[in-house]
Amino acid sequence: MSQAPVPLPAEALPPIRPTVAHPPVRTGTSAPGRLGVGVLLWPLRAPLQAVHFLLGTLTLLGALAVLSTVPVLQLVTLGYLLHVSAHVARRGRLWGWLPGWRQAACWGWVLLALGVSALPLFLGGTLLENSYWIAPESPARAQLQRLMAAGVWIYLGGWLLLGLLVCWLRRGTFAQVRDHLWRLLFHHLPRLGCLGLRGWLGAALWLALPVTVLVLGASLGVERRSEEALNQGLLVSLIGSILLGWVALRLVVMQTRFAVTNRFGEFFRPREARRWFARAPLAWLVAVVFTLGLALPLYLFKIAVVPQDAAWLPGVLFILMALPGRWLSGWAWYRSRQAPGPRHWFWRHGARVLLVPAAFFYVLIVFFSQYAVWHGIWGLYEQHAFLLPIPTVAY
Repeated sequence: MSQAPVPLPAEALPPIRPTVAHPPVRTGTSAPGRLGVGVLLWPLRAPLQAVHFLLGTLTLLGALAVLSTVPVLQLVTLGYLLHVSAHVARRGRLWGWLPGWRQAACWGWVLLALGVSALPLFLGGTLLENSYWIAPESPARAQLQRLMAAGVWIYLGGWLLLGLLVCWLRRGTFAQVRDHLWRLLFHHLPRLGCLGLRGWLGAALWLALPVTVLVLGASLGVERRSEEALNQGLLVSLIGSILLGWVALRLVVMQTRFAVTNRFGEFFRPREARRWFARAPLAWLVAVVFTLGLALPLYLFKIAVVPQDAAWLPGVLFILMALPGRWLSGWAWYRSRQAPGPRHWFWRHGARVLLVPAAFFYVLIVFFSQYAVWHGIWGLYEQHAFLLPIPTVAY
């Protein structure tokens, strides 16, 4: 007879370890007959990414240009340019040259779809306007009016239904759009506006004295119209020009340091800016030359007053000409932070010597711009290299 198994106590049994199901190892081959959608769309990936980037860039630049034509909101444009310098300075590379372009691309696609779908309405509106001058009482015009009214209702209702369908198919879409608009209107724009206001105020405090001396020197010879007054005006203008050149060279560094640290006190530390320049003199030389040099051709757009409804067109050019200087300023700040100490005296003094003709040429163009710009000698206060990057707008 076989003995019955003797039961063991629970303490004597080995612990049971749970088995973990390992995922199957993926090999380089796939199942026959199954081709991924990504492989089919791979040839179109690069063109679509290029179009996406181009649309985001154009939307962002257009939005900044429109904001630059609106009083008070112009500070948002200056704040964004300062933010660009800080963005490049923290990362040390120029690839992040336009922060926010991805978010702008989403809105760009929406605007593009709205505009393309509204083309029949624009065409019909043009025909309706022309028919008013040709045959205002014709039955065809009345029929066209009814057709246009129906088209407008179809346009609005179609986009509304499409929006409701997207929100129903993708749960949370409405909440994402709402949160994105909330962050844009009540977080990003006020933050950029505050940054632009403080950056404008700090630069204006430094530019007030030299520009005022230039204005006094220019007005001294004009009012008295004598040889002695003309000589005195030239002397005062020379002093103002020297002060403006001295301030412009240091203001590039101080404004960049303010943008990165977000401390208004950086505008009152010129010695620290001088030490920061000594750490990367060649990088700051390139940044200063581009910042001042690209600001000079824009004085051509201050000769005449631009209508407010068309001011965004030269506003785009103002922003494009200001961006390289902001990128290079942020890059120079990064180079200064990475440097262990001041560079050799040859590079430091050599860069300072090369800055003298750059400052001289900048001050020379700014001084003679009073005879060409619309506002005359008061146009000297419009230092768009450091202040608001906008043309002369008729409000």
